Amino acid sequence: MSQEINFQILESRKINESRASKLREAKDLRARKKRQEKELEQDLSTLQKTVFKKSDSDLKELYVKLGGERETIRELLSKSKLVYEIERIKEERDEAQRLVTSLRDKVEEEKEKIESRKNRVTLEISENTLDVLHSDLGRQKEFAEGEAVIFSPSENVVYLDERNVVVQ
Repeated sequence: MSQEINFQILESRKINESRASKLREAKDLRARKKRQEKELEQDLSTLQKTVFKKSDSDLKELYVKLGGERETIRELLSKSKLVYEIERIKEERDEAQRLVTSLRDKVEEEKEKIESRKNRVTLEISENTLDVLHSDLGRQKEFAEGEAVIFSPSENVVYLDERNVVVQ
């Protein structure tokens, strides 16, 4: 029995040494894993800082661009309002131009009517004046034989056969 006990003790020592060896290996493995974990955490922290810096930088850049875009949009809106206002003013100008053209046409028509009437009235006055002069009691031979009377109210003159008859 003692041999068996010695054998069991020997076996127990081998098992214990094997376990101690495995425990040391496990502790070494654990220590390596802890170091790897710390290295990975440091790498992750570095990457996060880089990513966050990059993200913050990108985000700031995007905010700046967004601000610029907003300003561009405001400017475009302002310009579009100006364009609309210009178009409205152009339409008003065109309408005013049509009105002016229409009025000019009417004024021209009226001038033509006035000129025509003036010519008719002048002719009638000349003819009537000639009739009056012809019916003069024969006191003046020129009146009885006159063929054309021309008068100018602006010059206050009457011409009978292109001779000045009356000047006032």
